[in-house]
Amino acid sequence: MPDEAVFDDFYAKRMYAQARMALVLGFLTWCIFAIWDYISFGNLLIYLLSIRLLIIAPCIGLLCWISIYKPDVFIRNMQLFLFLAVASVTVGIFLLIIVAASEYGAFAYTMLWPGLLIIYLMQYTFSRMRFKPALFLGLITFWVAFLTGIIVDVPVNVFSSSLFYLGSGNALGMIVCSRMEAYERTVFLIRRRYINQLHNAKEQKNIAQLANDRLIEAHAEKERFFSAAYHDLQGPLSIIGMYIQLGKTKLQSLSITALDKEMLTIENAKNEIAFMYKEIRDISDIGKIDVNIDNVDINLILEELEIEFMEVALAKNLRFKVKKRIQQPFHIKTERVLFKRLLTNLISNAIKYTEKGGITVGAVDLKSYLRVDVWDTGKGIPDEFKSTIFDEYVQLDNPGRDRSRGLGLGLSIVQRIVKLLSNFDHQLNFNSTINKGSRFSVYAPIAYNTVITELVENNTDNIPGRLNVLHGKYIVVVDDEPDLLNGLIAFIEKLGCFVNGADSVQNFRKIIDESERIPDMVITDFRLKDGETALDVINVLKEVLDWEVKIPIMIVTGELVLDEAIKNLGIHTDIYRKPIEFDSLQKKMSDLIVRV
Repeated sequence: MPDEAVFDDFYAKRMYAQARMALVLGFLTWCIFAIWDYISFGNLLIYLLSIRLLIIAPCIGLLCWISIYKPDVFIRNMQLFLFLAVASVTVGIFLLIIVAASEYGAFAYTMLWPGLLIIYLMQYTFSRMRFKPALFLGLITFWVAFLTGIIVDVPVNVFSSSLFYLGSGNALGMIVCSRMEAYERTVFLIRRRYINQLHNAKEQKNIAQLANDRLIEAHAEKERFFSAAYHDLQGPLSIIGMYIQLGKTKLQSLSITALDKEMLTIENAKNEIAFMYKEIRDISDIGKIDVNIDNVDINLILEELEIEFMEVALAKNLRFKVKKRIQQPFHIKTERVLFKRLLTNLISNAIKYTEKGGITVGAVDLKSYLRVDVWDTGKGIPDEFKSTIFDEYVQLDNPGRDRSRGLGLGLSIVQRIVKLLSNFDHQLNFNSTINKGSRFSVYAPIAYNTVITELVENNTDNIPGRLNVLHGKYIVVVDDEPDLLNGLIAFIEKLGCFVNGADSVQNFRKIIDESERIPDMVITDFRLKDGETALDVINVLKEVLDWEVKIPIMIVTGELVLDEAIKNLGIHTDIYRKPIEFDSLQKKMSDLIVRV
């Protein structure tokens, strides 16, 4: 649509209400002026009323009706209808002058002239007629007025003054019309520019949104691929680990020691791979944990860390001291899982990079904060590397990329945890001196005057006869990888358990149907063949057995990102992350049996 046509439509829609009001007002004014005819030209009233009310008034009334009841038609042809309205009343005025002049002469010209000026006032102001049609109509009116004056034989002085005022009014009206139209054109251009900018902005937003959606999809696809690859690699790694353990056990039972060194080398290589995968999993998990701030007993965390790292430190001939608090405060406001993982990574990193001396962990009261320090006597961090040690894959003093030191993600994980907890008033500082060691300090707000009943994981190391907790239990294992299934069965049998294995949900159902004993525990891989999952295994238990009997269920998974469906299955379930280690699996199984 051409610009002028667009402007016509814009102008008509903006001026519709005012033009309609002008027509209605003009119609009423025209009819009321019939009283003027009666006062001024009583002898010719019947003729004048015929012209005013029977000829001109119906024309204006029809246009008023169209403007009110046919707005779409009126808007499309608004300037034409306004032109017809003004033209009809102008013709009516001149007809009245000619008829009245037949008896009253020039007096009629003078008395009816104000009506023409009122028409001009309406034409140039209220009706909002545009410049070109108003100019055309004004010129015609001027010449018709000139001819009418000659016909009526108006005196020269009256005739000339009347035409002067009419011409001046016409000129002033043109100025008013042109200025009003210019203003509306400016509004139109600004509005169109704004609409174009808004349209362009929406297009740019849509383009950006499309690009963002593609990035999100690409990222999701990468995550799915990475998670699937991570999952698929955990199975073979678990199989390697289990069969190394089984092989070592058989060699020991046969008193064969010649292969101990080779088996240890294989086991160390497997452990290095497993540790690197754990770092990848840890850095993936950060940010997916719900941050639930609670009052946490720092002494309980320090006790757990002491148990976890004492043997690791002693294996490197390092001292490992954990100084628990003997005075209040004991409790801090933090997210327990994240805070413990933060300290775990700091201690693990300190042990890796300390060759002599030792590591000390303790807490210091700073009134509003508790500062937890991890000291080491390692080589220290050079000044030029202090700004980069928290970057991913950075490892100082490891030019050969010693695999036993992992991927260099430990401190990167620490930094991510601190960023998550920084919204809850946590901070991390560190100092380091070459050849003397480093101190990493974590600050957390103190929780004063609080009675805490903190639930911690069952530590079956403190349960008498932990190794006998599983003895005599009936356990069913479900896994679609034959080697992994056979390895798990062999391992669990060595714990003194009765074991059945199934490679599918269908075979698991068959075992449950035919067994005379309810399983004391079910261990199942999360993803099974043909799209089945551990949830299908759980559904079999619900269908075949009374679900009120809470059977402990261990869900084994190699997923990098845990499925939401298995995160909140209840206290009778637990999740074991691959790769499978016999000691940690045995501990998890014992904990689950005791808990349920």
